[in-house]
Amino acid sequence: MKYSRSLFIALLISLPLYLFSTFNHDLWRPAEAREAGIARDMIESGNWASTHLNGRLFLEKPPLYTWTLALPLKLFGYRDWAVRISVLLFTAGTLALTFAFARRRLGNVGAQAATASLASMWLFIEVNHGAMVDNGLMFFTTLSMLAFDRLDDESAPSLPWALLFFASLGLAFLCKGGIGPVLVGAACCCLILFGRRRGLPARMHIPAGLAVFGLVACAWLVQLWLRGGEEYFRVFFVENHIKRFLGTVGPRGDGIFDYIPYYLPYIFQAPAPWTLLIPFGAKLAWDMRRAGGEAARHSWDIVFWWCLGMLLMLSVAGSKDNQYLLPLLPPLAVLAGLFVEQTWLGLPAPRFARPALWLFGAASCAAVSALPLMPGFMRGAWRLLDVALSAAAALAGTCALAALARGSARGFWTRMAWLAVLAGVLMGLYAEPELNREKSGRPLIAELDRLLPRDAVFCGYNLNENTEGMLQFYGWRPHIMVKARRAAIELGTDRRPIYMALMSKNETDETAEALVSSGNWRMVERFEAGGRFYRILANRAADAKRPNS
Repeated sequence: MKYSRSLFIALLISLPLYLFSTFNHDLWRPAEAREAGIARDMIESGNWASTHLNGRLFLEKPPLYTWTLALPLKLFGYRDWAVRISVLLFTAGTLALTFAFARRRLGNVGAQAATASLASMWLFIEVNHGAMVDNGLMFFTTLSMLAFDRLDDESAPSLPWALLFFASLGLAFLCKGGIGPVLVGAACCCLILFGRRRGLPARMHIPAGLAVFGLVACAWLVQLWLRGGEEYFRVFFVENHIKRFLGTVGPRGDGIFDYIPYYLPYIFQAPAPWTLLIPFGAKLAWDMRRAGGEAARHSWDIVFWWCLGMLLMLSVAGSKDNQYLLPLLPPLAVLAGLFVEQTWLGLPAPRFARPALWLFGAASCAAVSALPLMPGFMRGAWRLLDVALSAAAALAGTCALAALARGSARGFWTRMAWLAVLAGVLMGLYAEPELNREKSGRPLIAELDRLLPRDAVFCGYNLNENTEGMLQFYGWRPHIMVKARRAAIELGTDRRPIYMALMSKNETDETAEALVSSGNWRMVERFEAGGRFYRILANRAADAKRPNS
């Protein structure tokens, strides 16, 4: 089969998991609304060099990912679906790069299976259904590792791949800062040192490569310096790089789990349901590495050190989050693809692989069959169509298991591919709408549109970044941000009509009660949206209508 046709089949199996469910929901927490708000701020301010949220400097990350969000918004307007155009492109690009990396080690079936397994991994699905900077970072780190893999091939010309390697490192830096080059560097250094690739540095054309990296990175850094000078550099490098690496800001582990044990549960959870099969693929790869000579050792060492090098660097860093494991998923997908190819070809599988395969098939069948029943579980009532689609998915999964029982691995994997396509359709019809009810903050915007005049002075009290971004994106940018309770109480005496939005994770809120008790504010409305509790207050000068109920 030709390379292009094989890649087309791989994407045909994989992309339905995203095509039917990427564009049919509102902005979601925890990060999508914030990224969209920053992109709108960039467009309206005309400042494409530094990122701002609600008018204040927000230099957690470089602006490349924001650029990819802002360009479709500038073309199509401030629409939810426009935010995710670049998300889908990054997703498809990462899948294509994974196919290319796998295809150098596996046949067409194995490369297709690696691509489909990556697309169906739990963490990949979670991150790539929303605008999160990690999906852009994953694309550029995968591109870097693919170029490094070609540098390891002495039959390939070294200079073009070296320049691509360093250019993609520069783009990874522009996407999420130093973490991209550091993760790739950790994997590459481990391979050179422990994989005995002493000749690789000479093929990397390091002086020319560093010049390319510097050109890509410095093109933005110079603009950043011109905008804010030393202060902007301090915020970007000290506050959001050094302190994050040390763990003094940002998400952290907990106690002894600041090191490798923190990620152990997540390294099993992130590639689910393929976690059941990846160890057997790793065993097969290790056996091939030992028995296949120098070429096989070179081929599989990069897969192992890609995972181990990045995991080691993430474990050393003080700032931790499970989504940081996303760049490790492509090599894990290659190991899953190897196992699929071995069983497809009828070659001997490792011990205990068959029970794991049965469990994988049953778990996947149950998960897909449950998708149409999600609304019923949430609301306590099922429609006939929901039950019928669930039964159809269960029948498809049963046919796959029946093929496995007959000893037909090809029949099993063919039916599982169809089940994956069906899962994509059902996710768009059922899972995304239900998740949207839980994760969308759009009801807050609807209440503001109903209660407040557009020319009202609107302020927010201690809102988180996601809520600020959502308000910015949907056109309700707060004129005033209040951080202290005393300042909020005093603001209530202002002669201007002012409305205030408060957010809480709990149904009761002491701050709102204190503001109302002060006599300077009265409650206009309270409601729940996206798993958060909101309260709209009006000061004494505001001419706001009281709630109807």
